[in-house]
Amino acid sequence: MATPKRPPLSPNPDTAGLGGIPGLGNVSPDLLSELKSEVAGEATPLLKWITSHIKAIFGAFIALVVIIVGYGIWQWQTEKNQREAQIQLGRVLVAADPAARVSGLETFLAQAPDELKPGINLEIAVSAIAGNNPARAAEAYKAVRTASPDSTTGMMAALNEAALLLQMNKADEAVSVLDSLEGKVPDFMKRGLHERKAFALEQAGRPADALPLYEALRDSGAAAGADFILYKINTIKAGLGK
Repeated sequence: MATPKRPPLSPNPDTAGLGGIPGLGNVSPDLLSELKSEVAGEATPLLKWITSHIKAIFGAFIALVVIIVGYGIWQWQTEKNQREAQIQLGRVLVAADPAARVSGLETFLAQAPDELKPGINLEIAVSAIAGNNPARAAEAYKAVRTASPDSTTGMMAALNEAALLLQMNKADEAVSVLDSLEGKVPDFMKRGLHERKAFALEQAGRPADALPLYEALRDSGAAAGADFILYKINTIKAGLGK
């Protein structure tokens, strides 16, 4: 018996199995036409837009890459500069002679990053005090105070500056510095401020202005220095004839 011949595949892919592949079943020509029209209708405008704007899209992508790479280089350079500055500062601080440390710190200060300058000025102040140079120490504390007057560091620097001014018999300047702290120091600093200001007012020849501060300190009930404060009050009152 002769083997029956297999019918030829249809040359038309729309009437053959899906995609012209046998065994996947026949698909309605109308359904395929509908799918083609839907895909073409949705994709063609997007493809046309991408094609017409390809240069702009590519340029924007390149610009984004340049920005990201540039920021990375800037950040790395900034961190590198800070590390180098800290290493250089460490070399200056190992100097045993206070005057040499002050000189080295002053040279370093001129080229240091802004974020390191408050710390450098504080180191200058400490080294200047160790070298018996209160004038230079007061200048360094003043730089810290003026750079950040409302910070805790700036306020502490102001108190130290005032103490050095009193040491140099510059009571009026000390009172002016301490006046700048009124109304903004935190509670834990108020007693120290008023003690120093009362003493500065006395030194400036203004005992009548110092007396209310001493009395407020007495009335605060703090035990530390209570006997000294009471002695000051009685001495000022006697001097004023009260």
